[in-house]
Amino acid sequence: QASAQACCWPDNVDRRPPPLHRNCALVCCASSTRTMQARGVQVFLTTADGARLFEPMPNWHWMREKDLQHDEDRDEAEQAEEARLVKLFLDPEVQFQTIEGFGATLTDSSAFLMSRMAPIARRALLIRLFGPRSRGGIQLNLLRLPIGATDDSVSYQMGKITYDDVDRDFGLHNFSTSADDAYYIPLLREILEVSPEVHFIASPWTAPLWLKTSSIGLGEGTLRGGSAVMSTYAEYLVRYLQDYKSKGIAVSFLTLQNEPGHGGCGPMPCMTLWPDQEMHLATQVARRLNSSNVSGVRLLAYDHNWAPTVLEAVVQRSMWVLVALLAACTSWLVLMCIFRLCCRVHEETEDPPLLHAHLSLNREDSVLSRTDSGWGMKRSNSNSTRPVCYILLISAWCCFLGTGMCFFAGVFPSAFPVQFSGMPMGPAYPAEVLTSAAGPLFAGVAWHCYGGSASAMGELDKRLHQYFGDDTPSVEHHITECTHVGGTFSYDLQWNQRELFIGGVNHGARSVMHWSLALDQHFGPHCDGGSCCTTCRGVVTVPRNTHVADDVVYNVEFWGLAHHSALVGRGSRRIFVKVAAATDVDATAYRTPHGEVVLVVANSKHKGDVTLDIRCNGYGFRFPLPPGVVTFVWSSWD
Repeated sequence: QASAQACCWPDNVDRRPPPLHRNCALVCCASSTRTMQARGVQVFLTTADGARLFEPMPNWHWMREKDLQHDEDRDEAEQAEEARLVKLFLDPEVQFQTIEGFGATLTDSSAFLMSRMAPIARRALLIRLFGPRSRGGIQLNLLRLPIGATDDSVSYQMGKITYDDVDRDFGLHNFSTSADDAYYIPLLREILEVSPEVHFIASPWTAPLWLKTSSIGLGEGTLRGGSAVMSTYAEYLVRYLQDYKSKGIAVSFLTLQNEPGHGGCGPMPCMTLWPDQEMHLATQVARRLNSSNVSGVRLLAYDHNWAPTVLEAVVQRSMWVLVALLAACTSWLVLMCIFRLCCRVHEETEDPPLLHAHLSLNREDSVLSRTDSGWGMKRSNSNSTRPVCYILLISAWCCFLGTGMCFFAGVFPSAFPVQFSGMPMGPAYPAEVLTSAAGPLFAGVAWHCYGGSASAMGELDKRLHQYFGDDTPSVEHHITECTHVGGTFSYDLQWNQRELFIGGVNHGARSVMHWSLALDQHFGPHCDGGSCCTTCRGVVTVPRNTHVADDVVYNVEFWGLAHHSALVGRGSRRIFVKVAAATDVDATAYRTPHGEVVLVVANSKHKGDVTLDIRCNGYGFRFPLPPGVVTFVWSSWD
């Protein structure tokens, strides 16, 4: 049994009994006396300044609470004056969702760049990304596979956009995934050689153009109406799954449309897919999967943002402003018409206050006209009033119809084109799908991070519980895409931990994935214009014509992933951890299938070190936490 006096310092540090020094972390968990003090805690640290990058620190050791209390009493004044205290509580016995994994999207550009690397350098990179910790890897175990072209593709020529670009081929006689045999499929096979544990999520960016309402716009339109179109597209998606399975790539999850609310993308491949369309498509796909040789594929709904982006929110909210304006115009025109029909015309008066000009009024009906002396009322018979009234009535009727249409579009957006009404976004979209007859066909929901926050996943759970009550089905949450553009290393590291990894997992996410796995030094290859992202960064940067592994740049996304993926395997469970007060510290914790406890803590806002005080049943250890993220790993106690 280790000495209590030596319990909170690294193995290579003088073990004389120290006081509780400033800016340190204290972690406590339930355990037996023998195991808790004897076992060390592994520590991996990344600092916000980039000085340490997932760097293993010397092992630390547990100490008993009474010894901690003794040191705290001696140094209480110093702590109150210099340290910033943050209390956390950990309970490994309280468990939540099972973790599927962590990863990124293998875009066409990613596969192209890595395929051009020298074989030895490419294998070294793949081991770094997917290999075990014993070989220096961070153990990514999830890859998202685009079904066809994306905004990060090498070519956008016909024949390389989708797997059947032959017009009106409803029999899919020209369907083929052979274009992927050049470098995409070989790279996937090499990845599986490094780690057979990698699972795949497949997502289409667009249907073949001849199935869309805009057959010439790569980034326009939605699925055309008719059962033949829906049936053909469902068969198209299942054929993709079958072809990939025959090539040794078994897909585990399928989303039916990447970002279904994203229309008007210009040269970027995209397609809007309304909730009712997703329901019908899911029914067709599920029917074909049940009769095919493909098994174990789970459908995920939505695959878009937690909430509308700022621009989308403004557009949707402006719909109600337009309703108010049109309603006001309608009322004004109707009142004007009533005035002209029912009010007596008075004698001509000078300089009426509303016009600030000369008006001529007569007891007979008149119309406003220009006179030599200014504006006046020109006498006319009653017949001259009627055309003006007709114009006013027609205008009022048009405004009334516009008001009704805008109001209807705000309440029932799926009945109107996306450019006019806006798409239901955030929890509203998957809630509509999952509460429909097609709801049981979906295993869960896929989310992106480009609008809103991770709390949207909890909001969806609440909506489903309100609808189903005690019979609420279990719904998986998967964050399938996120990239942060234009931030510093410090900002992106802290944002990704606070909002994406820790925030996402604490709100129920089973998986977290970044966007492109690899891009070059110019953030490409990618499309240009429209919604194409020309500054999106890959998890790693692979310069063109890279021949040695040292040329690869490991970006902030890589180091952020490492704190979770390298230590938390598939089948791990999120466990209870609580930050006692509103602070700049965020934390999440896991219990792995191998019996290890993994605690990830991020000092995401505070500019200085913090003191974490985590108490649980009498044991703990201390660690100074600077701005950045730290992961602790220790063997569980039984």
